[in-house]
Amino acid sequence: MDEKRKELNSLINRMYRQLGKQVYNDLEKDHLSISSYKKLVDKIRSNINAIHLLDITLDHESEDEALDDLSYGDESLIPVMNDDGVYEYRFCPACQAGNHPDAIYCIRCKVKM
Repeated sequence: MDEKRKELNSLINRMYRQLGKQVYNDLEKDHLSISSYKKLVDKIRSNINAIHLLDITLDHESEDEALDDLSYGDESLIPVMNDDGVYEYRFCPACQAGNHPDAIYCIRCKVKM
């Protein structure tokens, strides 16, 4: 997976250079092409998200043994109510599940918070 991450980083760097070159050339011609910039930015964002998912997968795989030892009792499922009477949650970055504010791992997907 480390090789895949390097490949994606290299691709993102090439796309950044391409975007910069494209903007520079268009500014010299006094003609901006926002739609083509947007397409390239969307591709860059997609690859950044792919790297983020790889990182989550690596974290998850390296902590599988630690997760096996954890017990998720009823306490981790009970939300905390603040002074205003509103329940507080900590949302998982991977699956968006609501967790106890002090949760270390997601109760749904077990990703480290």
